[in-house]
Amino acid sequence: MDWDDPVIDERDLARTYDGGAYADPWSGVLDYRAVMRYASQHPDKGSYVISNAQEIPRGRVRGWVDDSGMPDTARGIETARELGWLDATYRDDAFLALNTLVANVFSGGSIATETSAPSSHCYIATTGPA
Repeated sequence: MDWDDPVIDERDLARTYDGGAYADPWSGVLDYRAVMRYASQHPDKGSYVISNAQEIPRGRVRGWVDDSGMPDTARGIETARELGWLDATYRDDAFLALNTLVANVFSGGSIATETSAPSSHCYIATTGPA
């Protein structure tokens, strides 16, 4: 363990999600990135051509390309990056907040699916790294 290395890896974060059509949620992120990279390199191509080129079902690609959609897993990674969580080290306040949340959940708190609100009072600063 190096105190100055990032603690959260985007692959590990992705794997906390339900992958839906993907057995490994990280594969969905890789597919999404490949599709978006291809779309940016071929801006005149539509979802049909892109889905064939990437060998990914058109129904999935259409939502990403034509409707500006994004898999929840990719959105979660993007949000974590924007908040500085992917760069957080053991020395950062962001890590302390995330670690406190995880400890709270595992020691008796939970996030109820009905209300999507923590059952304990635990707040995380979301302003990014200091």
